[in-house]
Amino acid sequence: MASLLRQLLALAFITAAAAWAIMSQQSAGDDAATASRARPAPLVEVEPARIARVERSVSAVGTGRARRSVELRPVDAGRVLNIAFASGDLVAEGAALVTLDSASEVAALAEAEAGLEETRAAYARAEALQKQGRVTGQSFEGARADLLRAEARLGLARADLEERVIRAPFAGLVGLTDLTEGALVGRDTAIATLEDLSVLRVEFRTPERFFAEIALGDQVRVETTIHPGETFEGRVVAIDRRVDETSRAFRVRAEIPNPDLKLPSGLFLRVSLVFDARDGVVAPEQAVTVEGDGAYVYVVDADGKVERRAVVIGQRRDGMAETISGLAAGENVVTRGIQKVSDGTKVRLPGDVPPPKPGKPDAAGAPRS
Repeated sequence: MASLLRQLLALAFITAAAAWAIMSQQSAGDDAATASRARPAPLVEVEPARIARVERSVSAVGTGRARRSVELRPVDAGRVLNIAFASGDLVAEGAALVTLDSASEVAALAEAEAGLEETRAAYARAEALQKQGRVTGQSFEGARADLLRAEARLGLARADLEERVIRAPFAGLVGLTDLTEGALVGRDTAIATLEDLSVLRVEFRTPERFFAEIALGDQVRVETTIHPGETFEGRVVAIDRRVDETSRAFRVRAEIPNPDLKLPSGLFLRVSLVFDARDGVVAPEQAVTVEGDGAYVYVVDADGKVERRAVVIGQRRDGMAETISGLAAGENVVTRGIQKVSDGTKVRLPGDVPPPKPGKPDAAGAPRS
């Protein structure tokens, strides 16, 4: 009888334990479901993919120089009579910049003119006599030679006088000068520099692996710290046919139009040499996740659901990455909060109304289920 009682008690205990376990599991499941319903969807930021110009380019650095530059010096010594420019002036081609004293040159010109007139008269007499047969051919040729020499002396005298005026050989900007009127200058005296800055030349070095791709006329884009955020464009005008054995690079020369003279000579420039350009789909670089040999983005559809999408990445520039395949323009990709999402995750965007918390009364005062 006692044995039967113990068996009944054991059976009752096992039954009670099983019932308790089942109730605990149901309670835990209810709690998990409640917690799941209470946990809001992760908040993320998105940005649409878009069509943009995609370039394949190589970067370099170079120095901008004037297309033409010359240091003005007098042909011969003299005293400065007049200075017709100020430092920094933009002068026209042929403009008179400095005039030197020219008394001796004026006198030499007058003498040469008088000598030419005398020689012309002698030649005219010899020519008339030669027609009459009254002078020999040798005498006539001598008179003609004298005339030619007199004309040459006059031309030389005029050139000497013209050289007393220092003129601009081309249009450009005159640099700083310390010249003063009355100063005595010689052939080694630097008057000023003259630079043609209407076009800026820039030379830079490009790695040898690009030698077969570069061509005359290729686009070049330059930037400088004196005009931050501004870009200047030009074209390749010369390519060195020799690769440096030490640097394994070759020189390239480009010209940048500079009509407003915003770019001075000697300027340090950041250069981008563009090989080709096309329209492509781009997305922010922070939206791209690289895992192993593949790249992925998280695309958010109209219902706020995330899809993990494999993409092929092309060129990268200015914080944007080209997606050659896997993404279409207009699709929204997650840019912030990527670590919170996975394939199939429901997300919220800034501005979305957060879901109500369980147990809080609604607008009518009734508790929400």
